Amino acid sequence: GSCARRVRPLRLLLDPPGGVQAQRIPESPGVADTERRKQRHFSTFRPRRTGGGEMATSLRGVPCDACATEGAIKGALLGLMWGGFMGTYFGWQDNVRGRPLPIHIGGTLAVNTAGFAAFCGIYQGLLCTLEAKRRKQDIFNPAAAGFLTGGVMGIIPGVRARQPKIVALAAVGTCVITTCVDQLRGSRQ
Repeated sequence: GSCARRVRPLRLLLDPPGGVQAQRIPESPGVADTERRKQRHFSTFRPRRTGGGEMATSLRGVPCDACATEGAIKGALLGLMWGGFMGTYFGWQDNVRGRPLPIHIGGTLAVNTAGFAAFCGIYQGLLCTLEAKRRKQDIFNPAAAGFLTGGVMGIIPGVRARQPKIVALAAVGTCVITTCVDQLRGSRQ
């Protein structure tokens, strides 16, 4: 019945035609057994799929979760540098001296590192996902990714101030900035 039709494609994924024998790597002369085991292990590795769908990959063939992770790491490094500079600058401006200065700098470092990492990770992940789903690199991708990222990042200040205008301003402002930067970079045709 209908159950057999649903199970068969799943069975083909788990046990391809030809069985496990079809996936074996031809043995190379002069390769040690441990090296063969490593080759066999890495040749059968498949990225984990969630929700039954395919993993989104950019047009360059990079998985979008890797793009988001790379963006978050670069953002964290940028936030670390910016937080160190701003923490020191505002610490001296506010006349913070002695023991409280390192605490002030550390707090600024933490906030800026987390904020920049979140912003860059969300933006890069959304940009990659949009490019993967649309199969295009055009002006719409950075605009939409910037709009969504700005909206997400503007939620906390908007809720704290009880003004939804902040969320809208952050979304539109980020959309404009990311689109302009992307066009100045000249990577899209």
